[in-house]
Amino acid sequence: MLHECRPAEVSIVTDPSRLDLDVIHGFLSRSSYWAAGIPRELVARALRHSTCFGAFDGNEQVGFARVISDHATFAYVCDVFVLDSHRGRGVGKHVDRATAEVPPFRASGAGSSSRGTPMSSTASSASARRAIRIG
Repeated sequence: MLHECRPAEVSIVTDPSRLDLDVIHGFLSRSSYWAAGIPRELVARALRHSTCFGAFDGNEQVGFARVISDHATFAYVCDVFVLDSHRGRGVGKHVDRATAEVPPFRASGAGSSSRGTPMSSTASSASARRAIRIG
């Protein structure tokens, strides 16, 4: 299922055909501390087996998050980033909120007493999650 939400001037989409592998691989391999030097094909394979959220300003991808999940009770949010050109505008908070609002990744299951467990892998993602009280 594909989703799209439009906070302010930025669109958050899960359509894999919209994702810009050059932007994603470029950031992860050159600007992240957790995936420095990662090969492009490894990034492409990870994207194929995850639910990905791209943040777009018009047609330009400016942010990203990847979710690994069992689609029932657990979701791991990783590879979260916003390009320098769009930091400080709330893009990261919108990406983080989108990862929690898509039905399979909601923090609580409908009609269930159990709560899901969204987790994140970076300090900035965790602080954004706390700031908007998700999880």
